[in-house]
Amino acid sequence: MSLTRLLLIKLLCWVSTHAIAFDKQSLTYLAICETAIKTNDKITANLMAEKLLDILENTHIASNKSRLMKCLEFSEMDYETQSMPHLDLQEDIRKLEQELLKKCEMLLEVKPRLALSTQVCRSFWP
Repeated sequence: MSLTRLLLIKLLCWVSTHAIAFDKQSLTYLAICETAIKTNDKITANLMAEKLLDILENTHIASNKSRLMKCLEFSEMDYETQSMPHLDLQEDIRKLEQELLKKCEMLLEVKPRLALSTQVCRSFWP
């Protein structure tokens, strides 16, 4: 076997082992934070929340994400400004608002009574 293949295999083994260790570490932090919540220990919860803050964006498992959010909320950390893509969400909302306005105007031309009785469309016209 060539040296390159051997190094590649070792690298792959190390990366997968490191990923598993990282996952176990974050689950341990979550468990400690949950215990801190049960015992009303804000200091420990704060420490664990700081360690878990970076994990928020990379967590795709819903149950872990909800556990993480509980920890962050209990510790009263301002996680939204640090990790939530709120600017992107605002831009998406603006675009959707413009689309809704156009559709409401189209409905107003075709069925004015229906457009005025639709709550979303009424919010555009005071």
